[in-house]
Amino acid sequence: MLEVLGLDEDEEAVYRLLLRDGALPTAAITAALGRPAEGTVKSLSAKGLVRGQPVTPAPPAMALGAMLLERQYALQTVQNELSALTDAYRSGPAGRLSQTDVVELLDGPEAIRQHFDQLQRGADRELTALVTTNVAVVPSAENTAEAAAAARGVRYRVICERSLLREPGAEDDLRASLAAGEEVRIAENVPIKMLIADRSSALVPLAPRDGPDPAGALIVHPSGLLDALVALFELAWDRATPLLVDHDRIAPAEKDQVTPLDVRILSLLLAGLTDQTTAAQLGLSVRTVQRRVRHLMDLTGVKTRLQLGWHASRNGWIQS
Repeated sequence: MLEVLGLDEDEEAVYRLLLRDGALPTAAITAALGRPAEGTVKSLSAKGLVRGQPVTPAPPAMALGAMLLERQYALQTVQNELSALTDAYRSGPAGRLSQTDVVELLDGPEAIRQHFDQLQRGADRELTALVTTNVAVVPSAENTAEAAAAARGVRYRVICERSLLREPGAEDDLRASLAAGEEVRIAENVPIKMLIADRSSALVPLAPRDGPDPAGALIVHPSGLLDALVALFELAWDRATPLLVDHDRIAPAEKDQVTPLDVRILSLLLAGLTDQTTAAQLGLSVRTVQRRVRHLMDLTGVKTRLQLGWHASRNGWIQS
C-alpha cells in the first residue's frame, strides 16, 4: 500500500510493526522481520519515519503526510508538463486531425496490445467493452491493466457473447471480474470486438469478429463515428442479460437453503447454457446440475425453469 510513497515491502512491514507494538530495539525488529533489519531501520530513519534506539516510529500524519505532499507536488508538476506536451502535440502535425483523420490505424498485434493497455490505464471514469468468444490479442489472464483500473474506481461495463461461457475457466474469470466491481452482461451474439474509454476514444480490431488474430486495429477519435459506437454499445447493453445471481440478495428464508453452487448453476442456466455445458464448466455431472435445479424449483414453489428465472428476477436475485 505505501509503495506509492516510496517505501519498499520491508520498510512498510517494520513501520507498521512499530506503530502496532511501539518502540523496539533493532534486535527485536530483526526477530519479527525474520531477516536483518539494520538497513531497513537506517533507510526509515533517513526518510524521517523512525528515530532513536530503541527504534521509535514518527506519527503517520506528520511523517507520511509530508511524503504525501511531496508526491502530490511532483504529480502536479508532471500534470502541468503533460498539459504542455498535449498542447504541443495538438498544435503540431501529428495532432491536427482533418475530417478524414478521425480514425488512426494501428499496425500489428503488439501495437494493438500497447494501445489496449494505454486506454485502460488512462481511463478515469468508465470503460465499456464488447467481448467475443475468440479473445485473440490480450487474454484475460494477461490483462493486468483491467484490475488496476477497476481498483482505482473506473467503472467497467462488459458485454460478453454467450458462447464465451463455454470456454474453460470462463465462469471463474467473469466471477473474478464481478468481484472486482465490474458489471457484466451476456448477449446471444456480440456484433464486434470493441473497447471505449471515457466515451472519448475507441479501439476496434480490423479483422472480422470471427476472423484470425487481427493484423491491425482502428483508434476512433471524438466524432460522429465514435458517437455511433457508443450508441451501439448502449443499445447492446440494454438488450443483454445480467450475468450472475447474487447470493447476498436472496431473502433469508430462502438463502439458507441456496448454496453457492446453486447460485453458480442457476447463473449459467439463466445465461442460456445447457445442462451439459453448465456441468462441464463447473466440473459436475449433468445429474448433479439437474438435481440442484429441481431443489431450487421445489424451494421457490415453481413448476418450470422459466418460472424459476422469473422468480429470481422478480425477487432481486440477479445483479443488474
